[in-house]
Parts: sequence; structure tokens; C-alpha cells
Amino acid sequence: MDNIISPDIRAKEERNLAAALLDSREARLFCGLLLEESGFLGSSMRDTPVLSAFAEGQRLVGQRVFELLWHVSDEAPLKCMAEYGEFAAWMSAVSA
Repeated sequence: MDNIISPDIRAKEERNLAAALLDSREARLFCGLLLEESGFLGSSMRDTPVLSAFAEGQRLVGQRVFELLWHVSDEAPLKCMAEYGEFAAWMSAVSA
């Protein structure tokens, strides 16, 4: 017997996981960091095909994180990014 999870159950469980992340400031900051570092809004073109492929993989991870958060709330990914941006600005200010 195969242990295949139905797409509906998988989607529901993924939403539950993403929703749990949104309950924690640290997890929201981490999601914002992942979105920022993945470069998911930018181009993955680099100097060599290998670097481009690596950057595209990073970008796809960022898109998946964005998608998971968006399925909880269409504002969630942008809130995570904004909260991380404020945190990064604060970190720059205190380390200057």
C-alpha cells in the first residue's frame, strides 16, 4: 500500500506549517531573510551557466517560501519582508 498524501491534505498541512511560522517574530524574520537572500524577485542570470543555475535554484526556494506564506495570507510574505527590512536596518544602525 502506497503512503501517498492527497494534494488537498498536503496543501492544508503546508498552510498550517506556514501559519505557525507567522506566529513567531523570529520565524517571520527568518522567512523575510530567506525571501531576501534567495533573490526571488530578481534575475538569476550570472556570469556562467553554473552560477546562473545555482542562483535559479535559490530563487525557486524563495518563490516556494513566498507561495507558502501567501496561501496563509496574501499580505504575509510582504509583512515578513518588511519586518526583516526593519530588523536589518536596526542591525546596521547598532553595528555602525
